[in-house]
Amino acid sequence: MLKTKIRIFVVSVVILLSVHIFPTYASAALNVSDPSSFIKEKYDDYLYIPPVGFASKEHYFVMGAPANVKIEFFGSGVHALRLFVENSYESLMGSTNPYNRDNFKTLDLDLKPGRHKIRIIGTDVFSNVFLFYTLAINHPQPSPIIESLIPANGSIVSRIVKLGVYSNNDMAENPLISSVDVLVDNNLVETIMFPPFEYNWDTSIWPNQYHAIEYRAYDFLGRYYPLNTNV
Repeated sequence: MLKTKIRIFVVSVVILLSVHIFPTYASAALNVSDPSSFIKEKYDDYLYIPPVGFASKEHYFVMGAPANVKIEFFGSGVHALRLFVENSYESLMGSTNPYNRDNFKTLDLDLKPGRHKIRIIGTDVFSNVFLFYTLAINHPQPSPIIESLIPANGSIVSRIVKLGVYSNNDMAENPLISSVDVLVDNNLVETIMFPPFEYNWDTSIWPNQYHAIEYRAYDFLGRYYPLNTNV
């Protein structure tokens, strides 16, 4: 009889510890990009290419959703020119034909979310060359893909609970989140301005009842995207 009571007591303590001290977490993700909302970035620039040499220039763009991207290039004074597109890990995503010396070049690529680089490389054999060009990039309006580590909905928490909002791994080098508001029961408890966007919530100063937690992750255009849970 005594051994049975001891077993029941031990099992109860383990359950209480796992529920109250070690809260379970759930990963919530929100893709807020609208691939149908495209913008066109346009650059008017030039390259100076020395005799028997080459020159290059780089332009960057950020995507918040996977999509087909059209890149158009028009240059004057072209001798030999090539475009390269790389992702944030410097992996080649596409390039133009090196044997095509036309002034007008295009690339049509299916790209994943993240930061991409366009490298323009021009070469000349005989003389000084100024290459004047227009570069146009048609891609989705940038907005964040938000991932969050939050207490599972309906879980019981205690003491210090870590709350966090993160950008997708592909966008870690250039997060599109500018700031994050953390709200508890519609009360703003913290505004996080710099990554990592994490906050230690001290639950001991809050009443012992259910609370609504909301993240508002803002992008650089001032839009915000909410993630919610109740604990």
